[in-house]
This record gives sequence, structure tokens and C-alpha cells, in this order.
Amino acid sequence: MNFMKRYVYHTFTLTTDNSLNVFEARDFIFTKMNEYTKDFIEVGKRYNNVIEKSLGVDLPGEELYIRITTNKFGNFNFTIIFCPTEQAVSLEQRISLDFMNLHFEQLQAIKANN
Repeated sequence: MNFMKRYVYHTFTLTTDNSLNVFEARDFIFTKMNEYTKDFIEVGKRYNNVIEKSLGVDLPGEELYIRITTNKFGNFNFTIIFCPTEQAVSLEQRISLDFMNLHFEQLQAIKANN
């Protein structure tokens, strides 16, 4: 499918312990995702619509998405993204870096308050 040459449903998971405020982290990740995807999200929407119409299928949306779950250890998982194929790994790395920096800052704030 030519679509997959240009756009991909790339998912990855970030896992953290329960010391992180997950809703603050979710909002932060959405902000970063919006910042990083603003240049291509409209093109992605058009690609998604063209494929759905030509194949007569209902594809997962191109909207930014974060799913929060827990694992068997009680840690939180953030599963994330729809993006240009060429940028998938780069976006994953940028979002992961931002997430880890946020987590570190929150841990430092907890330590400072104790």
C-alpha cells in the first residue's frame, strides 16, 4: 500500500512507576505530540481519508492518541502515534526524551518537598 510508504501507525510504549502524575504526564505528552506533528497532521488526515474511501474500510484515526494502562507490576504504560514513516523513530525518541525529562523533574520535586 503506497500509504504505508508515507505514513504509518507507529506505536510505542513508555512505562513508569506510580510516582508520576499520569494525567499531568498525559497532557504534557499531548502538548509535545501536537508540537512535533503540527507540520504533517493535515496531510495525514487527507491520506487517511483517501485510503478509507478507496478501500472502503474504516482505518484507525490519524488523531493523536495516548492509551494509559497498567502492567502486572502496577506501573503505568503510555502507548502512543500516527506519523510520517520517515519520522516515526525520530518522533518516538523525541517524545521519550521529553517524557523522561518530565519524570525526572517530578521526582526531583518530590525529593525537594520531603
